[in-house]
Amino acid sequence: MTRAVLIALTVVGAAAYAYWSQAEIDRLRRSEALAKQNISALSDTLRTVENEKGEIESSRLVLVMERDDLKLSNLRLSDRLGRISGRLEVALSALAEVESRDTTNLVLIDSELVDSAGSWSWTYDPVLPVGNRLLVEGRSGFVSDSAWTEITRHLVAVDLVVAIRKREDGLREAVAHSTWPGLRVNIEGAILEPDMVLPPKRRSWTLPFGVGFAAGVVLWELAR
Repeated sequence: MTRAVLIALTVVGAAAYAYWSQAEIDRLRRSEALAKQNISALSDTLRTVENEKGEIESSRLVLVMERDDLKLSNLRLSDRLGRISGRLEVALSALAEVESRDTTNLVLIDSELVDSAGSWSWTYDPVLPVGNRLLVEGRSGFVSDSAWTEITRHLVAVDLVVAIRKREDGLREAVAHSTWPGLRVNIEGAILEPDMVLPPKRRSWTLPFGVGFAAGVVLWELAR
């Protein structure tokens, strides 16, 4: 075995080892980052704060995993995704709740009183910020010593903004807020394409460079 061949084999071996080592380091770093995100998300709870605009903002860390793995970690969210067909990259689920103990004032219209029996239509339509609406219409009445109420129309519109946000510590969280006074949003989510969060490293040029260099050494030795 000539000196040139030995040099070439040494260079190729060193380049291959460096290439494999870097690829393994990248894989471990990616795996560690995903594990940190998902472990934190599984142990996270809903956080509700009031932002600088005075709106209630809810946030919660999201999972980062493929859809097939989501069922093992979050069965409820996975079952909800089953209602949606097609390829999904991000999945968010939100449940909005608001409680009010204010005195309700109803606007009465079309009052009809006949002897001891009567009925009237009413509307409940409180003033809410633009984009929100709560409208309830119905009729009520009484006959002798009994009363009745029926709802003829019920309309709810909620201004809700939902997004994925990267925190200062690098973790991703789902965040939701609404202009509806006192509204709290229970939110959870998952990023189903891990490469959206942690793109794979670009292929290293260490090995191709090492092979080319080794070939050059062999050719140079043969040409001498």
